[in-house]
Amino acid sequence: MNSSTILPCDVNECKTFSSSSSNYCEQQNDSINNLENNVGNSSILKSLNELNHRINNISINELRFLKNVEKWRCESHQIIDQFCKELSDKYINRTKAEFDHLRTLTALMINNYDKTEKNLDLIKQTIELIEQNLDQLKYIQYQFHSLEIDKSIISLPSPMKDIQIPSFSQSNHLSFKKEIGTVFGSTSSNKSGFSSMKTVSYQYSLSPQNCFYPNLIFPKRMIDFSSDNWFTLATNQMHILAIGKVNICLFNQHFNIVHQKSFQHSGIKDICWSEILDKFIFISSKEIFTLDEKTMVLSPYNIYFNTDSTWERVTCSESTLFLSTFGQNPFIAEFNFYPSIHFQRRYQSEIISDENDMINDIKYSDNNLGIIIENGLTNQSHLEIRSLKSFECMWMIVLGQGWGYRCSLFNHRYWIVADRYNHRCIYILNDGTLLKIENYSLKPLNVVSWGKHQLVVRTMQTLNIHECE
Repeated sequence: MNSSTILPCDVNECKTFSSSSSNYCEQQNDSINNLENNVGNSSILKSLNELNHRINNISINELRFLKNVEKWRCESHQIIDQFCKELSDKYINRTKAEFDHLRTLTALMINNYDKTEKNLDLIKQTIELIEQNLDQLKYIQYQFHSLEIDKSIISLPSPMKDIQIPSFSQSNHLSFKKEIGTVFGSTSSNKSGFSSMKTVSYQYSLSPQNCFYPNLIFPKRMIDFSSDNWFTLATNQMHILAIGKVNICLFNQHFNIVHQKSFQHSGIKDICWSEILDKFIFISSKEIFTLDEKTMVLSPYNIYFNTDSTWERVTCSESTLFLSTFGQNPFIAEFNFYPSIHFQRRYQSEIISDENDMINDIKYSDNNLGIIIENGLTNQSHLEIRSLKSFECMWMIVLGQGWGYRCSLFNHRYWIVADRYNHRCIYILNDGTLLKIENYSLKPLNVVSWGKHQLVVRTMQTLNIHECE
């Protein structure tokens, strides 16, 4: 046998060799095993070093999420800067025009100051008014509401998966385990968790739909519109419809009357817009009408339903008409539009729990029905939201004392309740959480959403258009 050749040791044959020969064989086998282990260990050590290098060379400030947040911040500042510029330009142009008017007025007074005594008294009064206006420009205190940002528009990305630290040998790796444990913790997970990671796309915006709610303190526009038909108010995507003293009036998005029709019918209780009919629906105690906004033709809408009750409120879904009744033992009747208008179901025991309960308002939105119930004995009212699929109550909130509450869902996120009894508007999140209560300058008689960003409030004297800001 060549002494340089290493052969596997036969245990049986080793018994015939001397003790030193047997030890030599064992040492050779250990060398082979150590060589194989060293090759594997060096590969793992290389991976660990590469991983350590990668971790140490990642700049947290350069991560994509933070870059996106910074991009959103810059874009938001641009939006604010543009808003302030437009507001400032508008104020400057208006003030310049006012100063031009004052200059013209002053020149006119200079040319007429020596005429008659009557002119002198008028000039003195005008001078006082002008000086008051100039003082107001200099000394008036302006207060701006702080900008409120809905924090839900940006969510943090999902955290990295927790990794369980292997149970290393205490003698060899105790210090290593301590160091890693302080970084990752010891919650259970496994490496396969990384295979489920996916790219998440975030979208940021400061557009009006991300604002908390419409500004109900200062209307964007007030339209003089006094009438005895205080509660008649409806909108579609393009128009506002309201009944005045003697006319039905249709307003466009510039708040101008584009159509009006003489209307002498008294006792209209409520109005709503129907997408399917492409018409407005009017209800009185016993009659139902439709109005074509293009032709302003008012036509009877015949529904067969045998009841002695009188209609009080109306609302529509995409395929269904809902009518509620007034007085004792009120109920909600559901009608399907197709193939032709027909009665579908009546709801009473589900919503009325006391003989003194009455229905103040019904509003459809997002496959739900908002219902305001008032108890005539206790003078307490509440809003409940019911699913159209099951008619189960999803949530309910007490509104307090008062009567004649009206409601509207705004931007699919907030229920706005008009409280004419207490001169208030109540903001409620779409999950039933009370957001805030705000006093309203005039008695709010009705409220409807108009598109995604505007809300219309009707008072005895005006139509007030409010907008998200």
